Amino acid sequence: MRRPFEGSYWATFALVMIALCPNIVITTAWTLIAKPIGHSLALGPTGLEMTEGMSNAGYALGALIGGDLTQRFRQRPLHLGFQSLFVVASILCLVATGWPLFAVGRVLQGLTTGFLLVVAIPPLVQQFPAKRLPVTAAGVNVAFFGAVCAGPLIGGVSALNLHDFRYLMLGLTLVGAAGVAVGLTTLPSRDPPDPGLRPDWPAFALAALATVLPFLGTSLLVSPTRGYDAPWFWAPLAAGVAALIALFVVEYRREDALTPVHELAKTLPLIGILVASLAGAVFVTAVQLLIAYAAGVQHVSPLRIGIWTWPQLATLLVAAVAFYFLIRTRWLAPFVLTGFVVLTAGTFLLVYLGHLGTRGLVLATTALLGFGAGATVSPALWMAGFSVSAKLVGRVFALGAAHGIRHAAAITVIISLASVVLCVGVWVAGRRRFEKPDLERYVEDGEPAL
Repeated sequence: MRRPFEGSYWATFALVMIALCPNIVITTAWTLIAKPIGHSLALGPTGLEMTEGMSNAGYALGALIGGDLTQRFRQRPLHLGFQSLFVVASILCLVATGWPLFAVGRVLQGLTTGFLLVVAIPPLVQQFPAKRLPVTAAGVNVAFFGAVCAGPLIGGVSALNLHDFRYLMLGLTLVGAAGVAVGLTTLPSRDPPDPGLRPDWPAFALAALATVLPFLGTSLLVSPTRGYDAPWFWAPLAAGVAALIALFVVEYRREDALTPVHELAKTLPLIGILVASLAGAVFVTAVQLLIAYAAGVQHVSPLRIGIWTWPQLATLLVAAVAFYFLIRTRWLAPFVLTGFVVLTAGTFLLVYLGHLGTRGLVLATTALLGFGAGATVSPALWMAGFSVSAKLVGRVFALGAAHGIRHAAAITVIISLASVVLCVGVWVAGRRRFEKPDLERYVEDGEPAL
């Protein structure tokens, strides 16, 4: 039986937006809403950070394991099941009167969004003509970092009173329910690509360790009795990095790998994933530093902080429009590098917090950060995705605290500059020239576009 909106590009596009945006909003809203949540649920700073850390770990783990599930099971029940579970998770956060129920809901929100990331994107790429791909790529860009950039504004509104965060959770519940409704009328019943594929249990275990342990260690840093030299921080972090390395080694040798390490071990995919990972980390860190300084040192209200970050959304849209026009040209890679330079300039302005006028500096910084994020993270992932088979695009996307804050900002600038140099070095070492992506070959034949 054919569904009412089956085969509709815009209905499928809406499914991707609904799947990606709600949970991602919370990543940058969390700094503003964490305090009222803690007061409402009697949860301290360490507990709050561990809850959010485990939610982020769930997101990463879900994205990795989701790549396997999409090969063995049909998309329709997977998408509807994970979207429905996201609704249940949001309801748990909405009605929670104590921290355990809220923590379970928050972790489930991250986990289900990770799954939805790799379940929702590939059909939007593979089932429609190549002429739709620029719209798809620009739209996913807005979904990814538009949601992140909107986080502080939404967080500021949701932190006005003690229980206002529940309105945010109600909104997430309603958006998730809308996703279920759209999915029921849109998703087709198609057989999975490889139903006989055996589960990669060793890779599942290594992926769980590689995602959970680092987030656990960094979450414990907020405790006043712990620091970077505490075993509670570096031991889980070291173990997680070791598990990640082991995962890459194991998967490199496997033909039907959970993570396509072998296919991605080339110049363009490597640069794309490096840029996306490093730029994403720099952007989120810079935004959190800016919010922490404005709230903790300048004592700016959460709502005003949120309003001050509006330039992020404007410049992100500028970057998305530029990406739309450049995706078919050989200037895609220079565009990504330019975005990284702009992102670095935005982090550099953070060093001057406290020395110059706060409001004007925040507006300029957020404008640069918004464009930088919009021109790097998602475009870099697409650049990596164009370098491998179209069927692997979902898995490519899967791989991916006044004075003290100024020092942290300086460190962020150094990391960002080093990242630019590293990525340019990899490009030069790989002796790659700027190429024009062949989107028709990518969509119609499933072959790499670069």
